[in-house]
Amino acid sequence: MDSVVCPDTVQMRRVTFFAYGKKRNSLRGQPLKILPWDDEVLATKPNVTEYMLDKEAHTVSYWKSKLDPSEAWTAVFVTGHKYKLSWGNTGIDFEKMRVTLSERWEEDDLPVIFVHNYTDARANFTVKTSDGQQYLNNTIPSTDLENPHPDLMPGQWYFYNGSELLTWVINGKQSADKYSEYVINIEGIRKVKENKPIEEKETEEEIRFWSDPKSWPNETLPKFNDSVYVESGWNMVYDLVEPSPIFAYVEINGRLEFKSDQDHHFRAKVI
Repeated sequence: MDSVVCPDTVQMRRVTFFAYGKKRNSLRGQPLKILPWDDEVLATKPNVTEYMLDKEAHTVSYWKSKLDPSEAWTAVFVTGHKYKLSWGNTGIDFEKMRVTLSERWEEDDLPVIFVHNYTDARANFTVKTSDGQQYLNNTIPSTDLENPHPDLMPGQWYFYNGSELLTWVINGKQSADKYSEYVINIEGIRKVKENKPIEEKETEEEIRFWSDPKSWPNETLPKFNDSVYVESGWNMVYDLVEPSPIFAYVEINGRLEFKSDQDHHFRAKVI
């Protein structure tokens, strides 16, 4: 019978992923794929994209069906390391995910950092823990993304729209009772809702051309990763010939028309 012998310097802890949101069928039955993602590992890879596509480099945790709602994936991780997690063959985005740390996590456990890529845009995330803690984005210092610091707290996270990578932390610093499970709930938000009312205005007669800086506040054209607003009352014509920058968010409250004598390539993560 095969076996694995670990020195006492290696610490391993169990994590379960379940309650994966409304679109259950998209993840139901799909394998969880685990890829070592430490910076020193990536530094040895001449092509990170090829590394991500290498099936032999992944460890696979298979989905287990149960009679209760806790249909789940369970895997064991070595603490003090980073792992990139993906579902299915192409990497399926999850809208919601509930993560349970098994009993016996200790206060002095090193953190584990998980990284998920998103093929679909997310404007924000909520990450809540079972003890009521909710951290905001960028609560993981950038230096700790490279070298996980022992003082990182479970539920701290970092998300950058430019790379579409969600990074978050687990460890044992959550409860004095190490015999109870600890839960982290993650939800991806497609659009940040604004509570301010929109004042409706009559559409102006003069045309604003997208390519004209004078059409925009501060006479500045929208650029990569900007949030772009076509305000109520504006009469905007999109006339760019080259593909647009990839905007983070576009909200149209006025009129936006595409010039009809040419093709256009308008790119945005959320419209």
